[in-house]
Amino acid sequence: MKHRLFVVLFLGSCMHSGVPGQAKSADSLLYTVAWGDTLTDIARRFDVKGGYPALAKQNDIAYPDWIGAGDVLQVPATAEAKRVLGTWPASTPLTSSLEEGAVERLASPRRAQVDGCYEAACVRIDNGRDLCACDGGEAADRFLLTRPGSERLVWPASLPSEPRRDSWSTEGGVEDFELSRADIDADGDTELIVAFRRDLDDLARSTWDVAIIEDPTQEAPPVRLQIGNYGRGTLTPSGKGFDVLATNWESYQPEGTWSARWHLVGRRLAYNDGVLTPRDSPILSRRLYWSFVPTSLEVGPLPVGSPTRDFVPQVTAELDSEPLVRHERLHTARAKILATEDSDGAGPVLVVATGASSVRLKAAPDRSGDETSYQRLGDAKSSRLFPLGYAPSADSLVGRSVLDVTYRTSDWRTERVLWIQ
Repeated sequence: MKHRLFVVLFLGSCMHSGVPGQAKSADSLLYTVAWGDTLTDIARRFDVKGGYPALAKQNDIAYPDWIGAGDVLQVPATAEAKRVLGTWPASTPLTSSLEEGAVERLASPRRAQVDGCYEAACVRIDNGRDLCACDGGEAADRFLLTRPGSERLVWPASLPSEPRRDSWSTEGGVEDFELSRADIDADGDTELIVAFRRDLDDLARSTWDVAIIEDPTQEAPPVRLQIGNYGRGTLTPSGKGFDVLATNWESYQPEGTWSARWHLVGRRLAYNDGVLTPRDSPILSRRLYWSFVPTSLEVGPLPVGSPTRDFVPQVTAELDSEPLVRHERLHTARAKILATEDSDGAGPVLVVATGASSVRLKAAPDRSGDETSYQRLGDAKSSRLFPLGYAPSADSLVGRSVLDVTYRTSDWRTERVLWIQ
């Protein structure tokens, strides 16, 4: 079977503190300890009066050597701390009940017997309703919203044939999804958020297929996208609701370096009524390096990531433009979208007209140099790429003009981006 699953989960982001019960005071900022940090380094970096002893006293640290990557410390709001420590992306409380700006995580999936499923795992939502991942065996894999005596197809999915053996397996099983809910767009109605961990490699890079169900009582398909190292911080506060911090693992060559490197790249998007719109915010980028092991948090039986902790300000670049657009353009053409077709792939099939001819293009992020495919969709207005796996609705795409651009990347691949006008 294909190793793909589309489920959505948006775990809220919980700020873990090195000091239990610690709250930020009005004259301090929060700093997340990075790998290799010492209290002495941190005190010097932020011009802390009194040095590391003062910093240890402020955080009630009895043994100054006992700090670790991921701990959160209070730092005096010195001029240097204010300059360096941004508040984006912010932390989100993960609570057991819905509150303004809160994310509710539902129970972990449990094995269940579901008619027509070779294997299944379900999470109880409410009033006898369950959300289930169904390995269909020879039939189609799918996610189901079940009620006593009936079931309704929510969206198709591809599940691996082998279940998860441990937390470091490279492929997910039917139990490898998280389910939560939150009022993302602050309209008074909560969305269901399902995230399925498709794979996890030996560098701690995980890939999650995420789906947001706007209204579980309706037949409308969920919003689907792909998130790298999904977890706490994927939903980041915005007003009374949330933005989506869409993170992906991308390879590009930073300025002043000689070769391409893997980076965790984060783009902020607004969510409203089933539509994701890129924000004109800096693109966050952190290089995967020997000193950067992506965060893994134990939330229930399935470890999740934490973009909030991974994007430590001192080692995270804020980019004003997409890394891809800095590369050489091999081809540019203006085109128009004539039609769209549904696909189980990373995006819709697009029928695009250029002049008097038309071509049918499949979404293929991992394919390079194929004239019948494209790698990414972009929003021309914000000059930001859409998340992998996401596309605006078919109704909003048909008839739109696009700028069809092929770039040569630093590792000599080509990337075809359709910039939607």
